[in-house]
Amino acid sequence: MVTCWARSIGNCSTKQSLEHFISANLFGREVAVRGFRWCPSEFKTIGIGSAGAKILCTTHNTALSELDQAAGRAKRVLGEMARAREDRVVTLRVLGPRRFRVRRYAIDGHLIERWAIKCLAGLFSATGQDEDRWSRTQTDPIEPPPALVNAAFGVNKLTYPMGLYYAHRIGQAVEYSDGLRLEPLLDGGSTNPKNEIPGTQPRTGLAAMLFMFLGIRFVIWLSSEPINLFKPRGADVSGMGRLTFAYRPLTVTIDQGGVPSQALNLTW
Repeated sequence: MVTCWARSIGNCSTKQSLEHFISANLFGREVAVRGFRWCPSEFKTIGIGSAGAKILCTTHNTALSELDQAAGRAKRVLGEMARAREDRVVTLRVLGPRRFRVRRYAIDGHLIERWAIKCLAGLFSATGQDEDRWSRTQTDPIEPPPALVNAAFGVNKLTYPMGLYYAHRIGQAVEYSDGLRLEPLLDGGSTNPKNEIPGTQPRTGLAAMLFMFLGIRFVIWLSSEPINLFKPRGADVSGMGRLTFAYRPLTVTIDQGGVPSQALNLTW
């Protein structure tokens, strides 16, 4: 029997594929992961060679190839931004405070949102343990919520408050960080639907993922409850409680030396 985390949308093929949920041509040899039961508080690296599993049929694996291409384009743009930031750091150090002409860049926010869902669904399906669940539906890792699967394949968009957020800490400078860091966020019971039956145990499970993409932080949020209600299971090692969030931002502005330096435009 074919194993496929996208089976809820139907049309599975009869052939199994090896899905690389993190593409080697995007992030080099390793990706850092923290937040699952097997890496609760310290980042552990996953070799790209092992970041693949038989968790999609050939039909659905092929249908998601455009998302890796979109992530590749975003990586090139964010890489250009990082190099420009470093150049301006040197300028400020040598010439002192000054205003810069704001450099503008653009990426497709909708495709990055879909790529983040695909990445998270693949990672959880491949590495989730028997007791792990999706918080929203309390299903096994290989069975993501149907709304999530539909969004990954572009059938429907996630509706607010679910979706992609830009995450930052006020007053903290954006620093270039090579590669990709993934932090799955396991809910301690704070994102239950409001109509939860009184007296029952709070539902826990995977509710979101914080990821740092070449120094820029985003969150893919999967709960129908507001993101600011999130309380993790265990210690808040991700620092979510200290972050400020912008839902599907049209523009992310990066300051240097206290003045605007770069603007990242996202299309939706």
